[in-house]
Amino acid sequence: MKTWNAAEGIDIRMLHADAFKTNLCSLYLYYPLKRETVTKAALLSRVLSRGTKDYPTLTDISKKMEEMYGAVFTTSVKKKGSGEAVVFSLEFVADRYAGQDVTTEALQFLIQAACEPVCENGVFRSDYVAQEKENLRNTIEGLINDKRQYAQYKCVENMFRDDAYGIFEYGYTDDLAEINETNLYEFYQELLKTAKIDLFFSGTWEEEPMRQKLTSLLNQAFSPRQADYLPPVPAQKRGEAQKIVEDAEVAQSKLALGFTCDAAPTGQSFCEFLTMTCVFGGSPFSKLFNNVREKMSLAYYVSAAAERSKGVMFVNSGIETDKFQAAFDEILNQLRMVQNGEISDAELDAAKKYLTNNIRSMHDSLRTMEENCYTLCTLGSQENLDDMLPQISAVSKPDISRVAKTVKLDTVYFLKGKEGQA
Repeated sequence: MKTWNAAEGIDIRMLHADAFKTNLCSLYLYYPLKRETVTKAALLSRVLSRGTKDYPTLTDISKKMEEMYGAVFTTSVKKKGSGEAVVFSLEFVADRYAGQDVTTEALQFLIQAACEPVCENGVFRSDYVAQEKENLRNTIEGLINDKRQYAQYKCVENMFRDDAYGIFEYGYTDDLAEINETNLYEFYQELLKTAKIDLFFSGTWEEEPMRQKLTSLLNQAFSPRQADYLPPVPAQKRGEAQKIVEDAEVAQSKLALGFTCDAAPTGQSFCEFLTMTCVFGGSPFSKLFNNVREKMSLAYYVSAAAERSKGVMFVNSGIETDKFQAAFDEILNQLRMVQNGEISDAELDAAKKYLTNNIRSMHDSLRTMEENCYTLCTLGSQENLDDMLPQISAVSKPDISRVAKTVKLDTVYFLKGKEGQA
């Protein structure tokens, strides 16, 4: 990845990838994640997808995408540690395959989508805001329908109750009644003036002409600002693990565990943490999968995942209600085994191969490469994907044991179904 500063608080980031027939351009507007604005941000990303000054309806946008050989335009919100970004993305055919300049047209559309939305009477269209409020309400309320995702969300919410990371990125239904086309537009204008801005261009490009083109577009659309990413803040450790039990009419109970860990979010430290998590429960070859699920039949599924920005690990499992204690105890027992260095050569080799294959497969997707690079940017790292390969290869059993010994149970969330149900 190459980075240029277009102006204060505004950066251009370019990823060269010749293997694709498309290019991907994404504009990130990053700002501190706050409870009082999170719902507005989630709603804003939806309203801004509905129309621009020149393409005021979804039908108009769809026609424009067809004219650009089936381009795909999306908006979203992405939580990154204690911050969040409203993201505009456009994937379009590379000029060399289209036989014409599609790039300039695509970039102009993307900037217009971010900076010149369709408005009425100087604010957002009231019908678009009303419709997207209802859509957002359905999304938030629909979280409970995916019990696995819901349990993970509740674990995060309780573990980070006093931290911005615990805020749900799609917001809260209680906020929706107070949001209207006027105050949402005011929030949008403030975001345009103050957000940390990154423009990613991934695919095929000639460096100097593209840099000049992107710099010109950004300087026309945005003014300089004093803005940067919030530094990563490790999770605070509590003296004793907390336990939250929620009764639910579910056929399969869900157990979500949150652990703190003394690991940095980048470099060799993170690769050791990642490999430890993989040995413990991050792959089909892990201790949790092979023992808790396969050998002991204590869970329908069980896995562990590392969250790099906060230095924490989560375990998620689906279990029978009456097997809660046995499953809980065995998950912690498998962690103790990792802490004690009871790791076979086969387990370590399988974890390294699994992680290596996953990292290499990221090169198969422009979006995945961009997402990884943006995550590293928000962490203040200059690393790239391939830097992780030798670092993972160098991880030893003593490294894994040392990192695992810093892992401490913080939060137990149990979505409890009826006894005896499966």
